[in-house]
Amino acid sequence: MNRIYAGILFFLLCFFFPLLWGGTETGVFAQAPQGINYQAVARDVSGNPIISTGITLEFKIRTGSGTGAIAYHESYAVTTNQFGLFSVIIWQGTFVSGNFSTIPWATQSIWLEVIINTVPMGATQFQSVPYALHAASGATGATGATGAT
Repeated sequence: MNRIYAGILFFLLCFFFPLLWGGTETGVFAQAPQGINYQAVARDVSGNPIISTGITLEFKIRTGSGTGAIAYHESYAVTTNQFGLFSVIIWQGTFVSGNFSTIPWATQSIWLEVIINTVPMGATQFQSVPYALHAASGATGATGATGAT
């Protein structure tokens, strides 16, 4: 009988205690993932994919225009695959300058400049994603009670 209780206790400690603990090391958190997926094919000057090769990347997030002030800047060293494809998450690279958390997404146009192997590839303005467009058109919820100031 003691082995049964010991087995149940072991099961509870191993599987439920980490969920109750609630640390991020258990994978339990309520925040949205931070970062922006970026995937592209690196090509040489002739348009051929740069396959299975190490490249350097820089991302500069600019405000106002493609040549505006740099709000955030980071770099990466990645290796392309057999198709020249690479994938990174912007905000998980090597920090160069700026502050990702203070980018004025709501008040200014925001641009992404991409640099591959020190060659500027140009800048493009960030646009809304379908989830954001849907959220903007959704009905507002009920207003909760006002708390103490």
